[in-house]
Amino acid sequence: MHAQFSSKRAPVDSFAWLTDVTLDSSYASEFDLHRFAKQRVAGLRAAGDYLESTVTKDRLGQILGNLVEDGGPTPQVGATADRSIEVQWLCGGTLLAAIIEHDGEVSLIAEDATSRPIFDFEFDQDEPISPAAFDQARNLLREMAAGVKKRPFDWHLTR
Repeated sequence: MHAQFSSKRAPVDSFAWLTDVTLDSSYASEFDLHRFAKQRVAGLRAAGDYLESTVTKDRLGQILGNLVEDGGPTPQVGATADRSIEVQWLCGGTLLAAIIEHDGEVSLIAEDATSRPIFDFEFDQDEPISPAAFDQARNLLREMAAGVKKRPFDWHLTR
């Protein structure tokens, strides 16, 4: 993280406005990444695109809680055709996707920029997501984070 002193004022609702310090545009805190993902989930739920249940909510919390880190790629949350939920991280052509089905079944899939599989984990509804799967996904996300070039200054303040 690199702080820059700026004579430009950040938006009034920003902490940077109080301090006159702005961060590199590629930086995103774990808090902001979580908030961004949760806002997307709320929007999908409100639109009726995602059928949330206790099990899908718990699984999504496990995935975001284990994989979102300071400076990491932005989790893109969307609904599938059958109204399940998918979280994707895409950076430099590398893709990591977590798909959570209605019954709590989870797929954790990664492909490189040439669409070659990196890993493909499947977990049944009653099966915990393995620490080894989370470790591999976390390591991949850390590699991907090095490729994050820019985020708009106010990306986390939008929907």
